[in-house]
Amino acid sequence: MKHFPTPIADLRRIYQTGAKRCFGLRVKGDSIIDAHILDGDLVIIRPQQRVESREIAAVMVEGLLLEATLKIVRCTRSTLTLESANPAYSPLVFKGPQRRQVVILGRYVGLLRTV
Repeated sequence: MKHFPTPIADLRRIYQTGAKRCFGLRVKGDSIIDAHILDGDLVIIRPQQRVESREIAAVMVEGLLLEATLKIVRCTRSTLTLESANPAYSPLVFKGPQRRQVVILGRYVGLLRTV
C-alpha cells in the first residue's frame, strides 16, 4: 500500500468525526473485498495503537509482512487474530509473545473510490 497524507479530496465527513490527523493507504489486492473495500480504493486510517475486536485496522506484522495491510482484528485474552474479509485467505493467529509482532497503525474510518 502506498501512503498518502491528508487532506485529500473531500474529507469533511471523516474530519468531522475527529479524524484530524488521518492518513490514506491505497488498497492493493482483494483480501478485504467482502467488507466492500476494493483494489485501488484509498482507505482513510485514523492513527491509534489499539482497536476494538472486530474493527478493521491497518496493521503491520514484524518479520512477516513488508507492507501495511487491512485486516479485521479479533482479540481474546490469549490470541490476536488478523482476518481477511475474503474466504480465500486464512486468518493469521498470534498467541502469547507472538502478539508483539503485530503493530496496529490505526483504525479504518472510511474510503475514497473513483468510478
